[in-house]
Amino acid sequence: MTLGEKIAMYRKNNGMTQQELGERLNISAQAVSKWENDLSEPDIATLKRIAELFRVSLVELLDIEDSQESDDGANATPVIGEQEVDGMATRITGAVIEEINTTRALGYCTVCGIAVTEENLGEKEPKVLCSHCLEDRIEAEDRARREEREAHEREVRHEEYTRSRMRVKRNASIITGLIIGVALMILCIIGSESIGSGIGIGLVIGYMGFAFTAQMFFDGVVRNVLFDMAEKSFHFPGLIFTFDIDGIIWLICMKILFAIIGFLGAILFAILGFVVAFIIAPFVYPFSLIRQNKSIRECDTVDFDM
Repeated sequence: MTLGEKIAMYRKNNGMTQQELGERLNISAQAVSKWENDLSEPDIATLKRIAELFRVSLVELLDIEDSQESDDGANATPVIGEQEVDGMATRITGAVIEEINTTRALGYCTVCGIAVTEENLGEKEPKVLCSHCLEDRIEAEDRARREEREAHEREVRHEEYTRSRMRVKRNASIITGLIIGVALMILCIIGSESIGSGIGIGLVIGYMGFAFTAQMFFDGVVRNVLFDMAEKSFHFPGLIFTFDIDGIIWLICMKILFAIIGFLGAILFAILGFVVAFIIAPFVYPFSLIRQNKSIRECDTVDFDM
């Protein structure tokens, strides 16, 4: 069994969760999980605490084999992982034994659980971290800042696009309105009996046409009146008929009649909506234009600096 598997076995035999074991060792449950999945290894000081907690010997926990004498009577080289446990902190890697008995442990990393000394100290406050875990945290923070900056840049681009679209729509509404207004004014002058009255009527009708056309580009009272009236529908009563030739012919004729009435009614309401919208457009347009310009100015004054 690997060291991680043995820690998991002893923990389960003692009825502990990873969170409970971490609390007893003053480390995080994530550190215990890394041990049990053999993603990291506790140092010898932590192993001693684990052995005491599970009431087993360190030799049993580490599966340390007794050294055997060779044929010439000399002691054979100890197997990897064998060491004397006399206040000596050791990093067990399966092939490398690094003695740090001359260095006093400053604490235990709250993430991975290894002993932290002056040599591998990453941070002491607000919590003890080894240098490796500190590098991981800094990398994660840099990645989060980078993602935040990219999201901010996307927001800025979206706002710039929105402002550009609003200006284009406003300018297009004014230009199109002017074209329609001038055309109506010219038609009024041409169709009038006198130049004076033609100019006067032309200016009024031209402005109304300009205001109506310009407001078709934006949601507002004029556009709502026009489309609400145009979308009016008629509901006709149900028909009772006899199930014979005369009754069926009568039903078909009434359905055709209702369809014609509904179509004519829809056209009437559309014309009525157009007339009402055309009449109120000159009065509503100044307020609509003020609202559009205000919206554009509010977008321009937004501070997007981080």
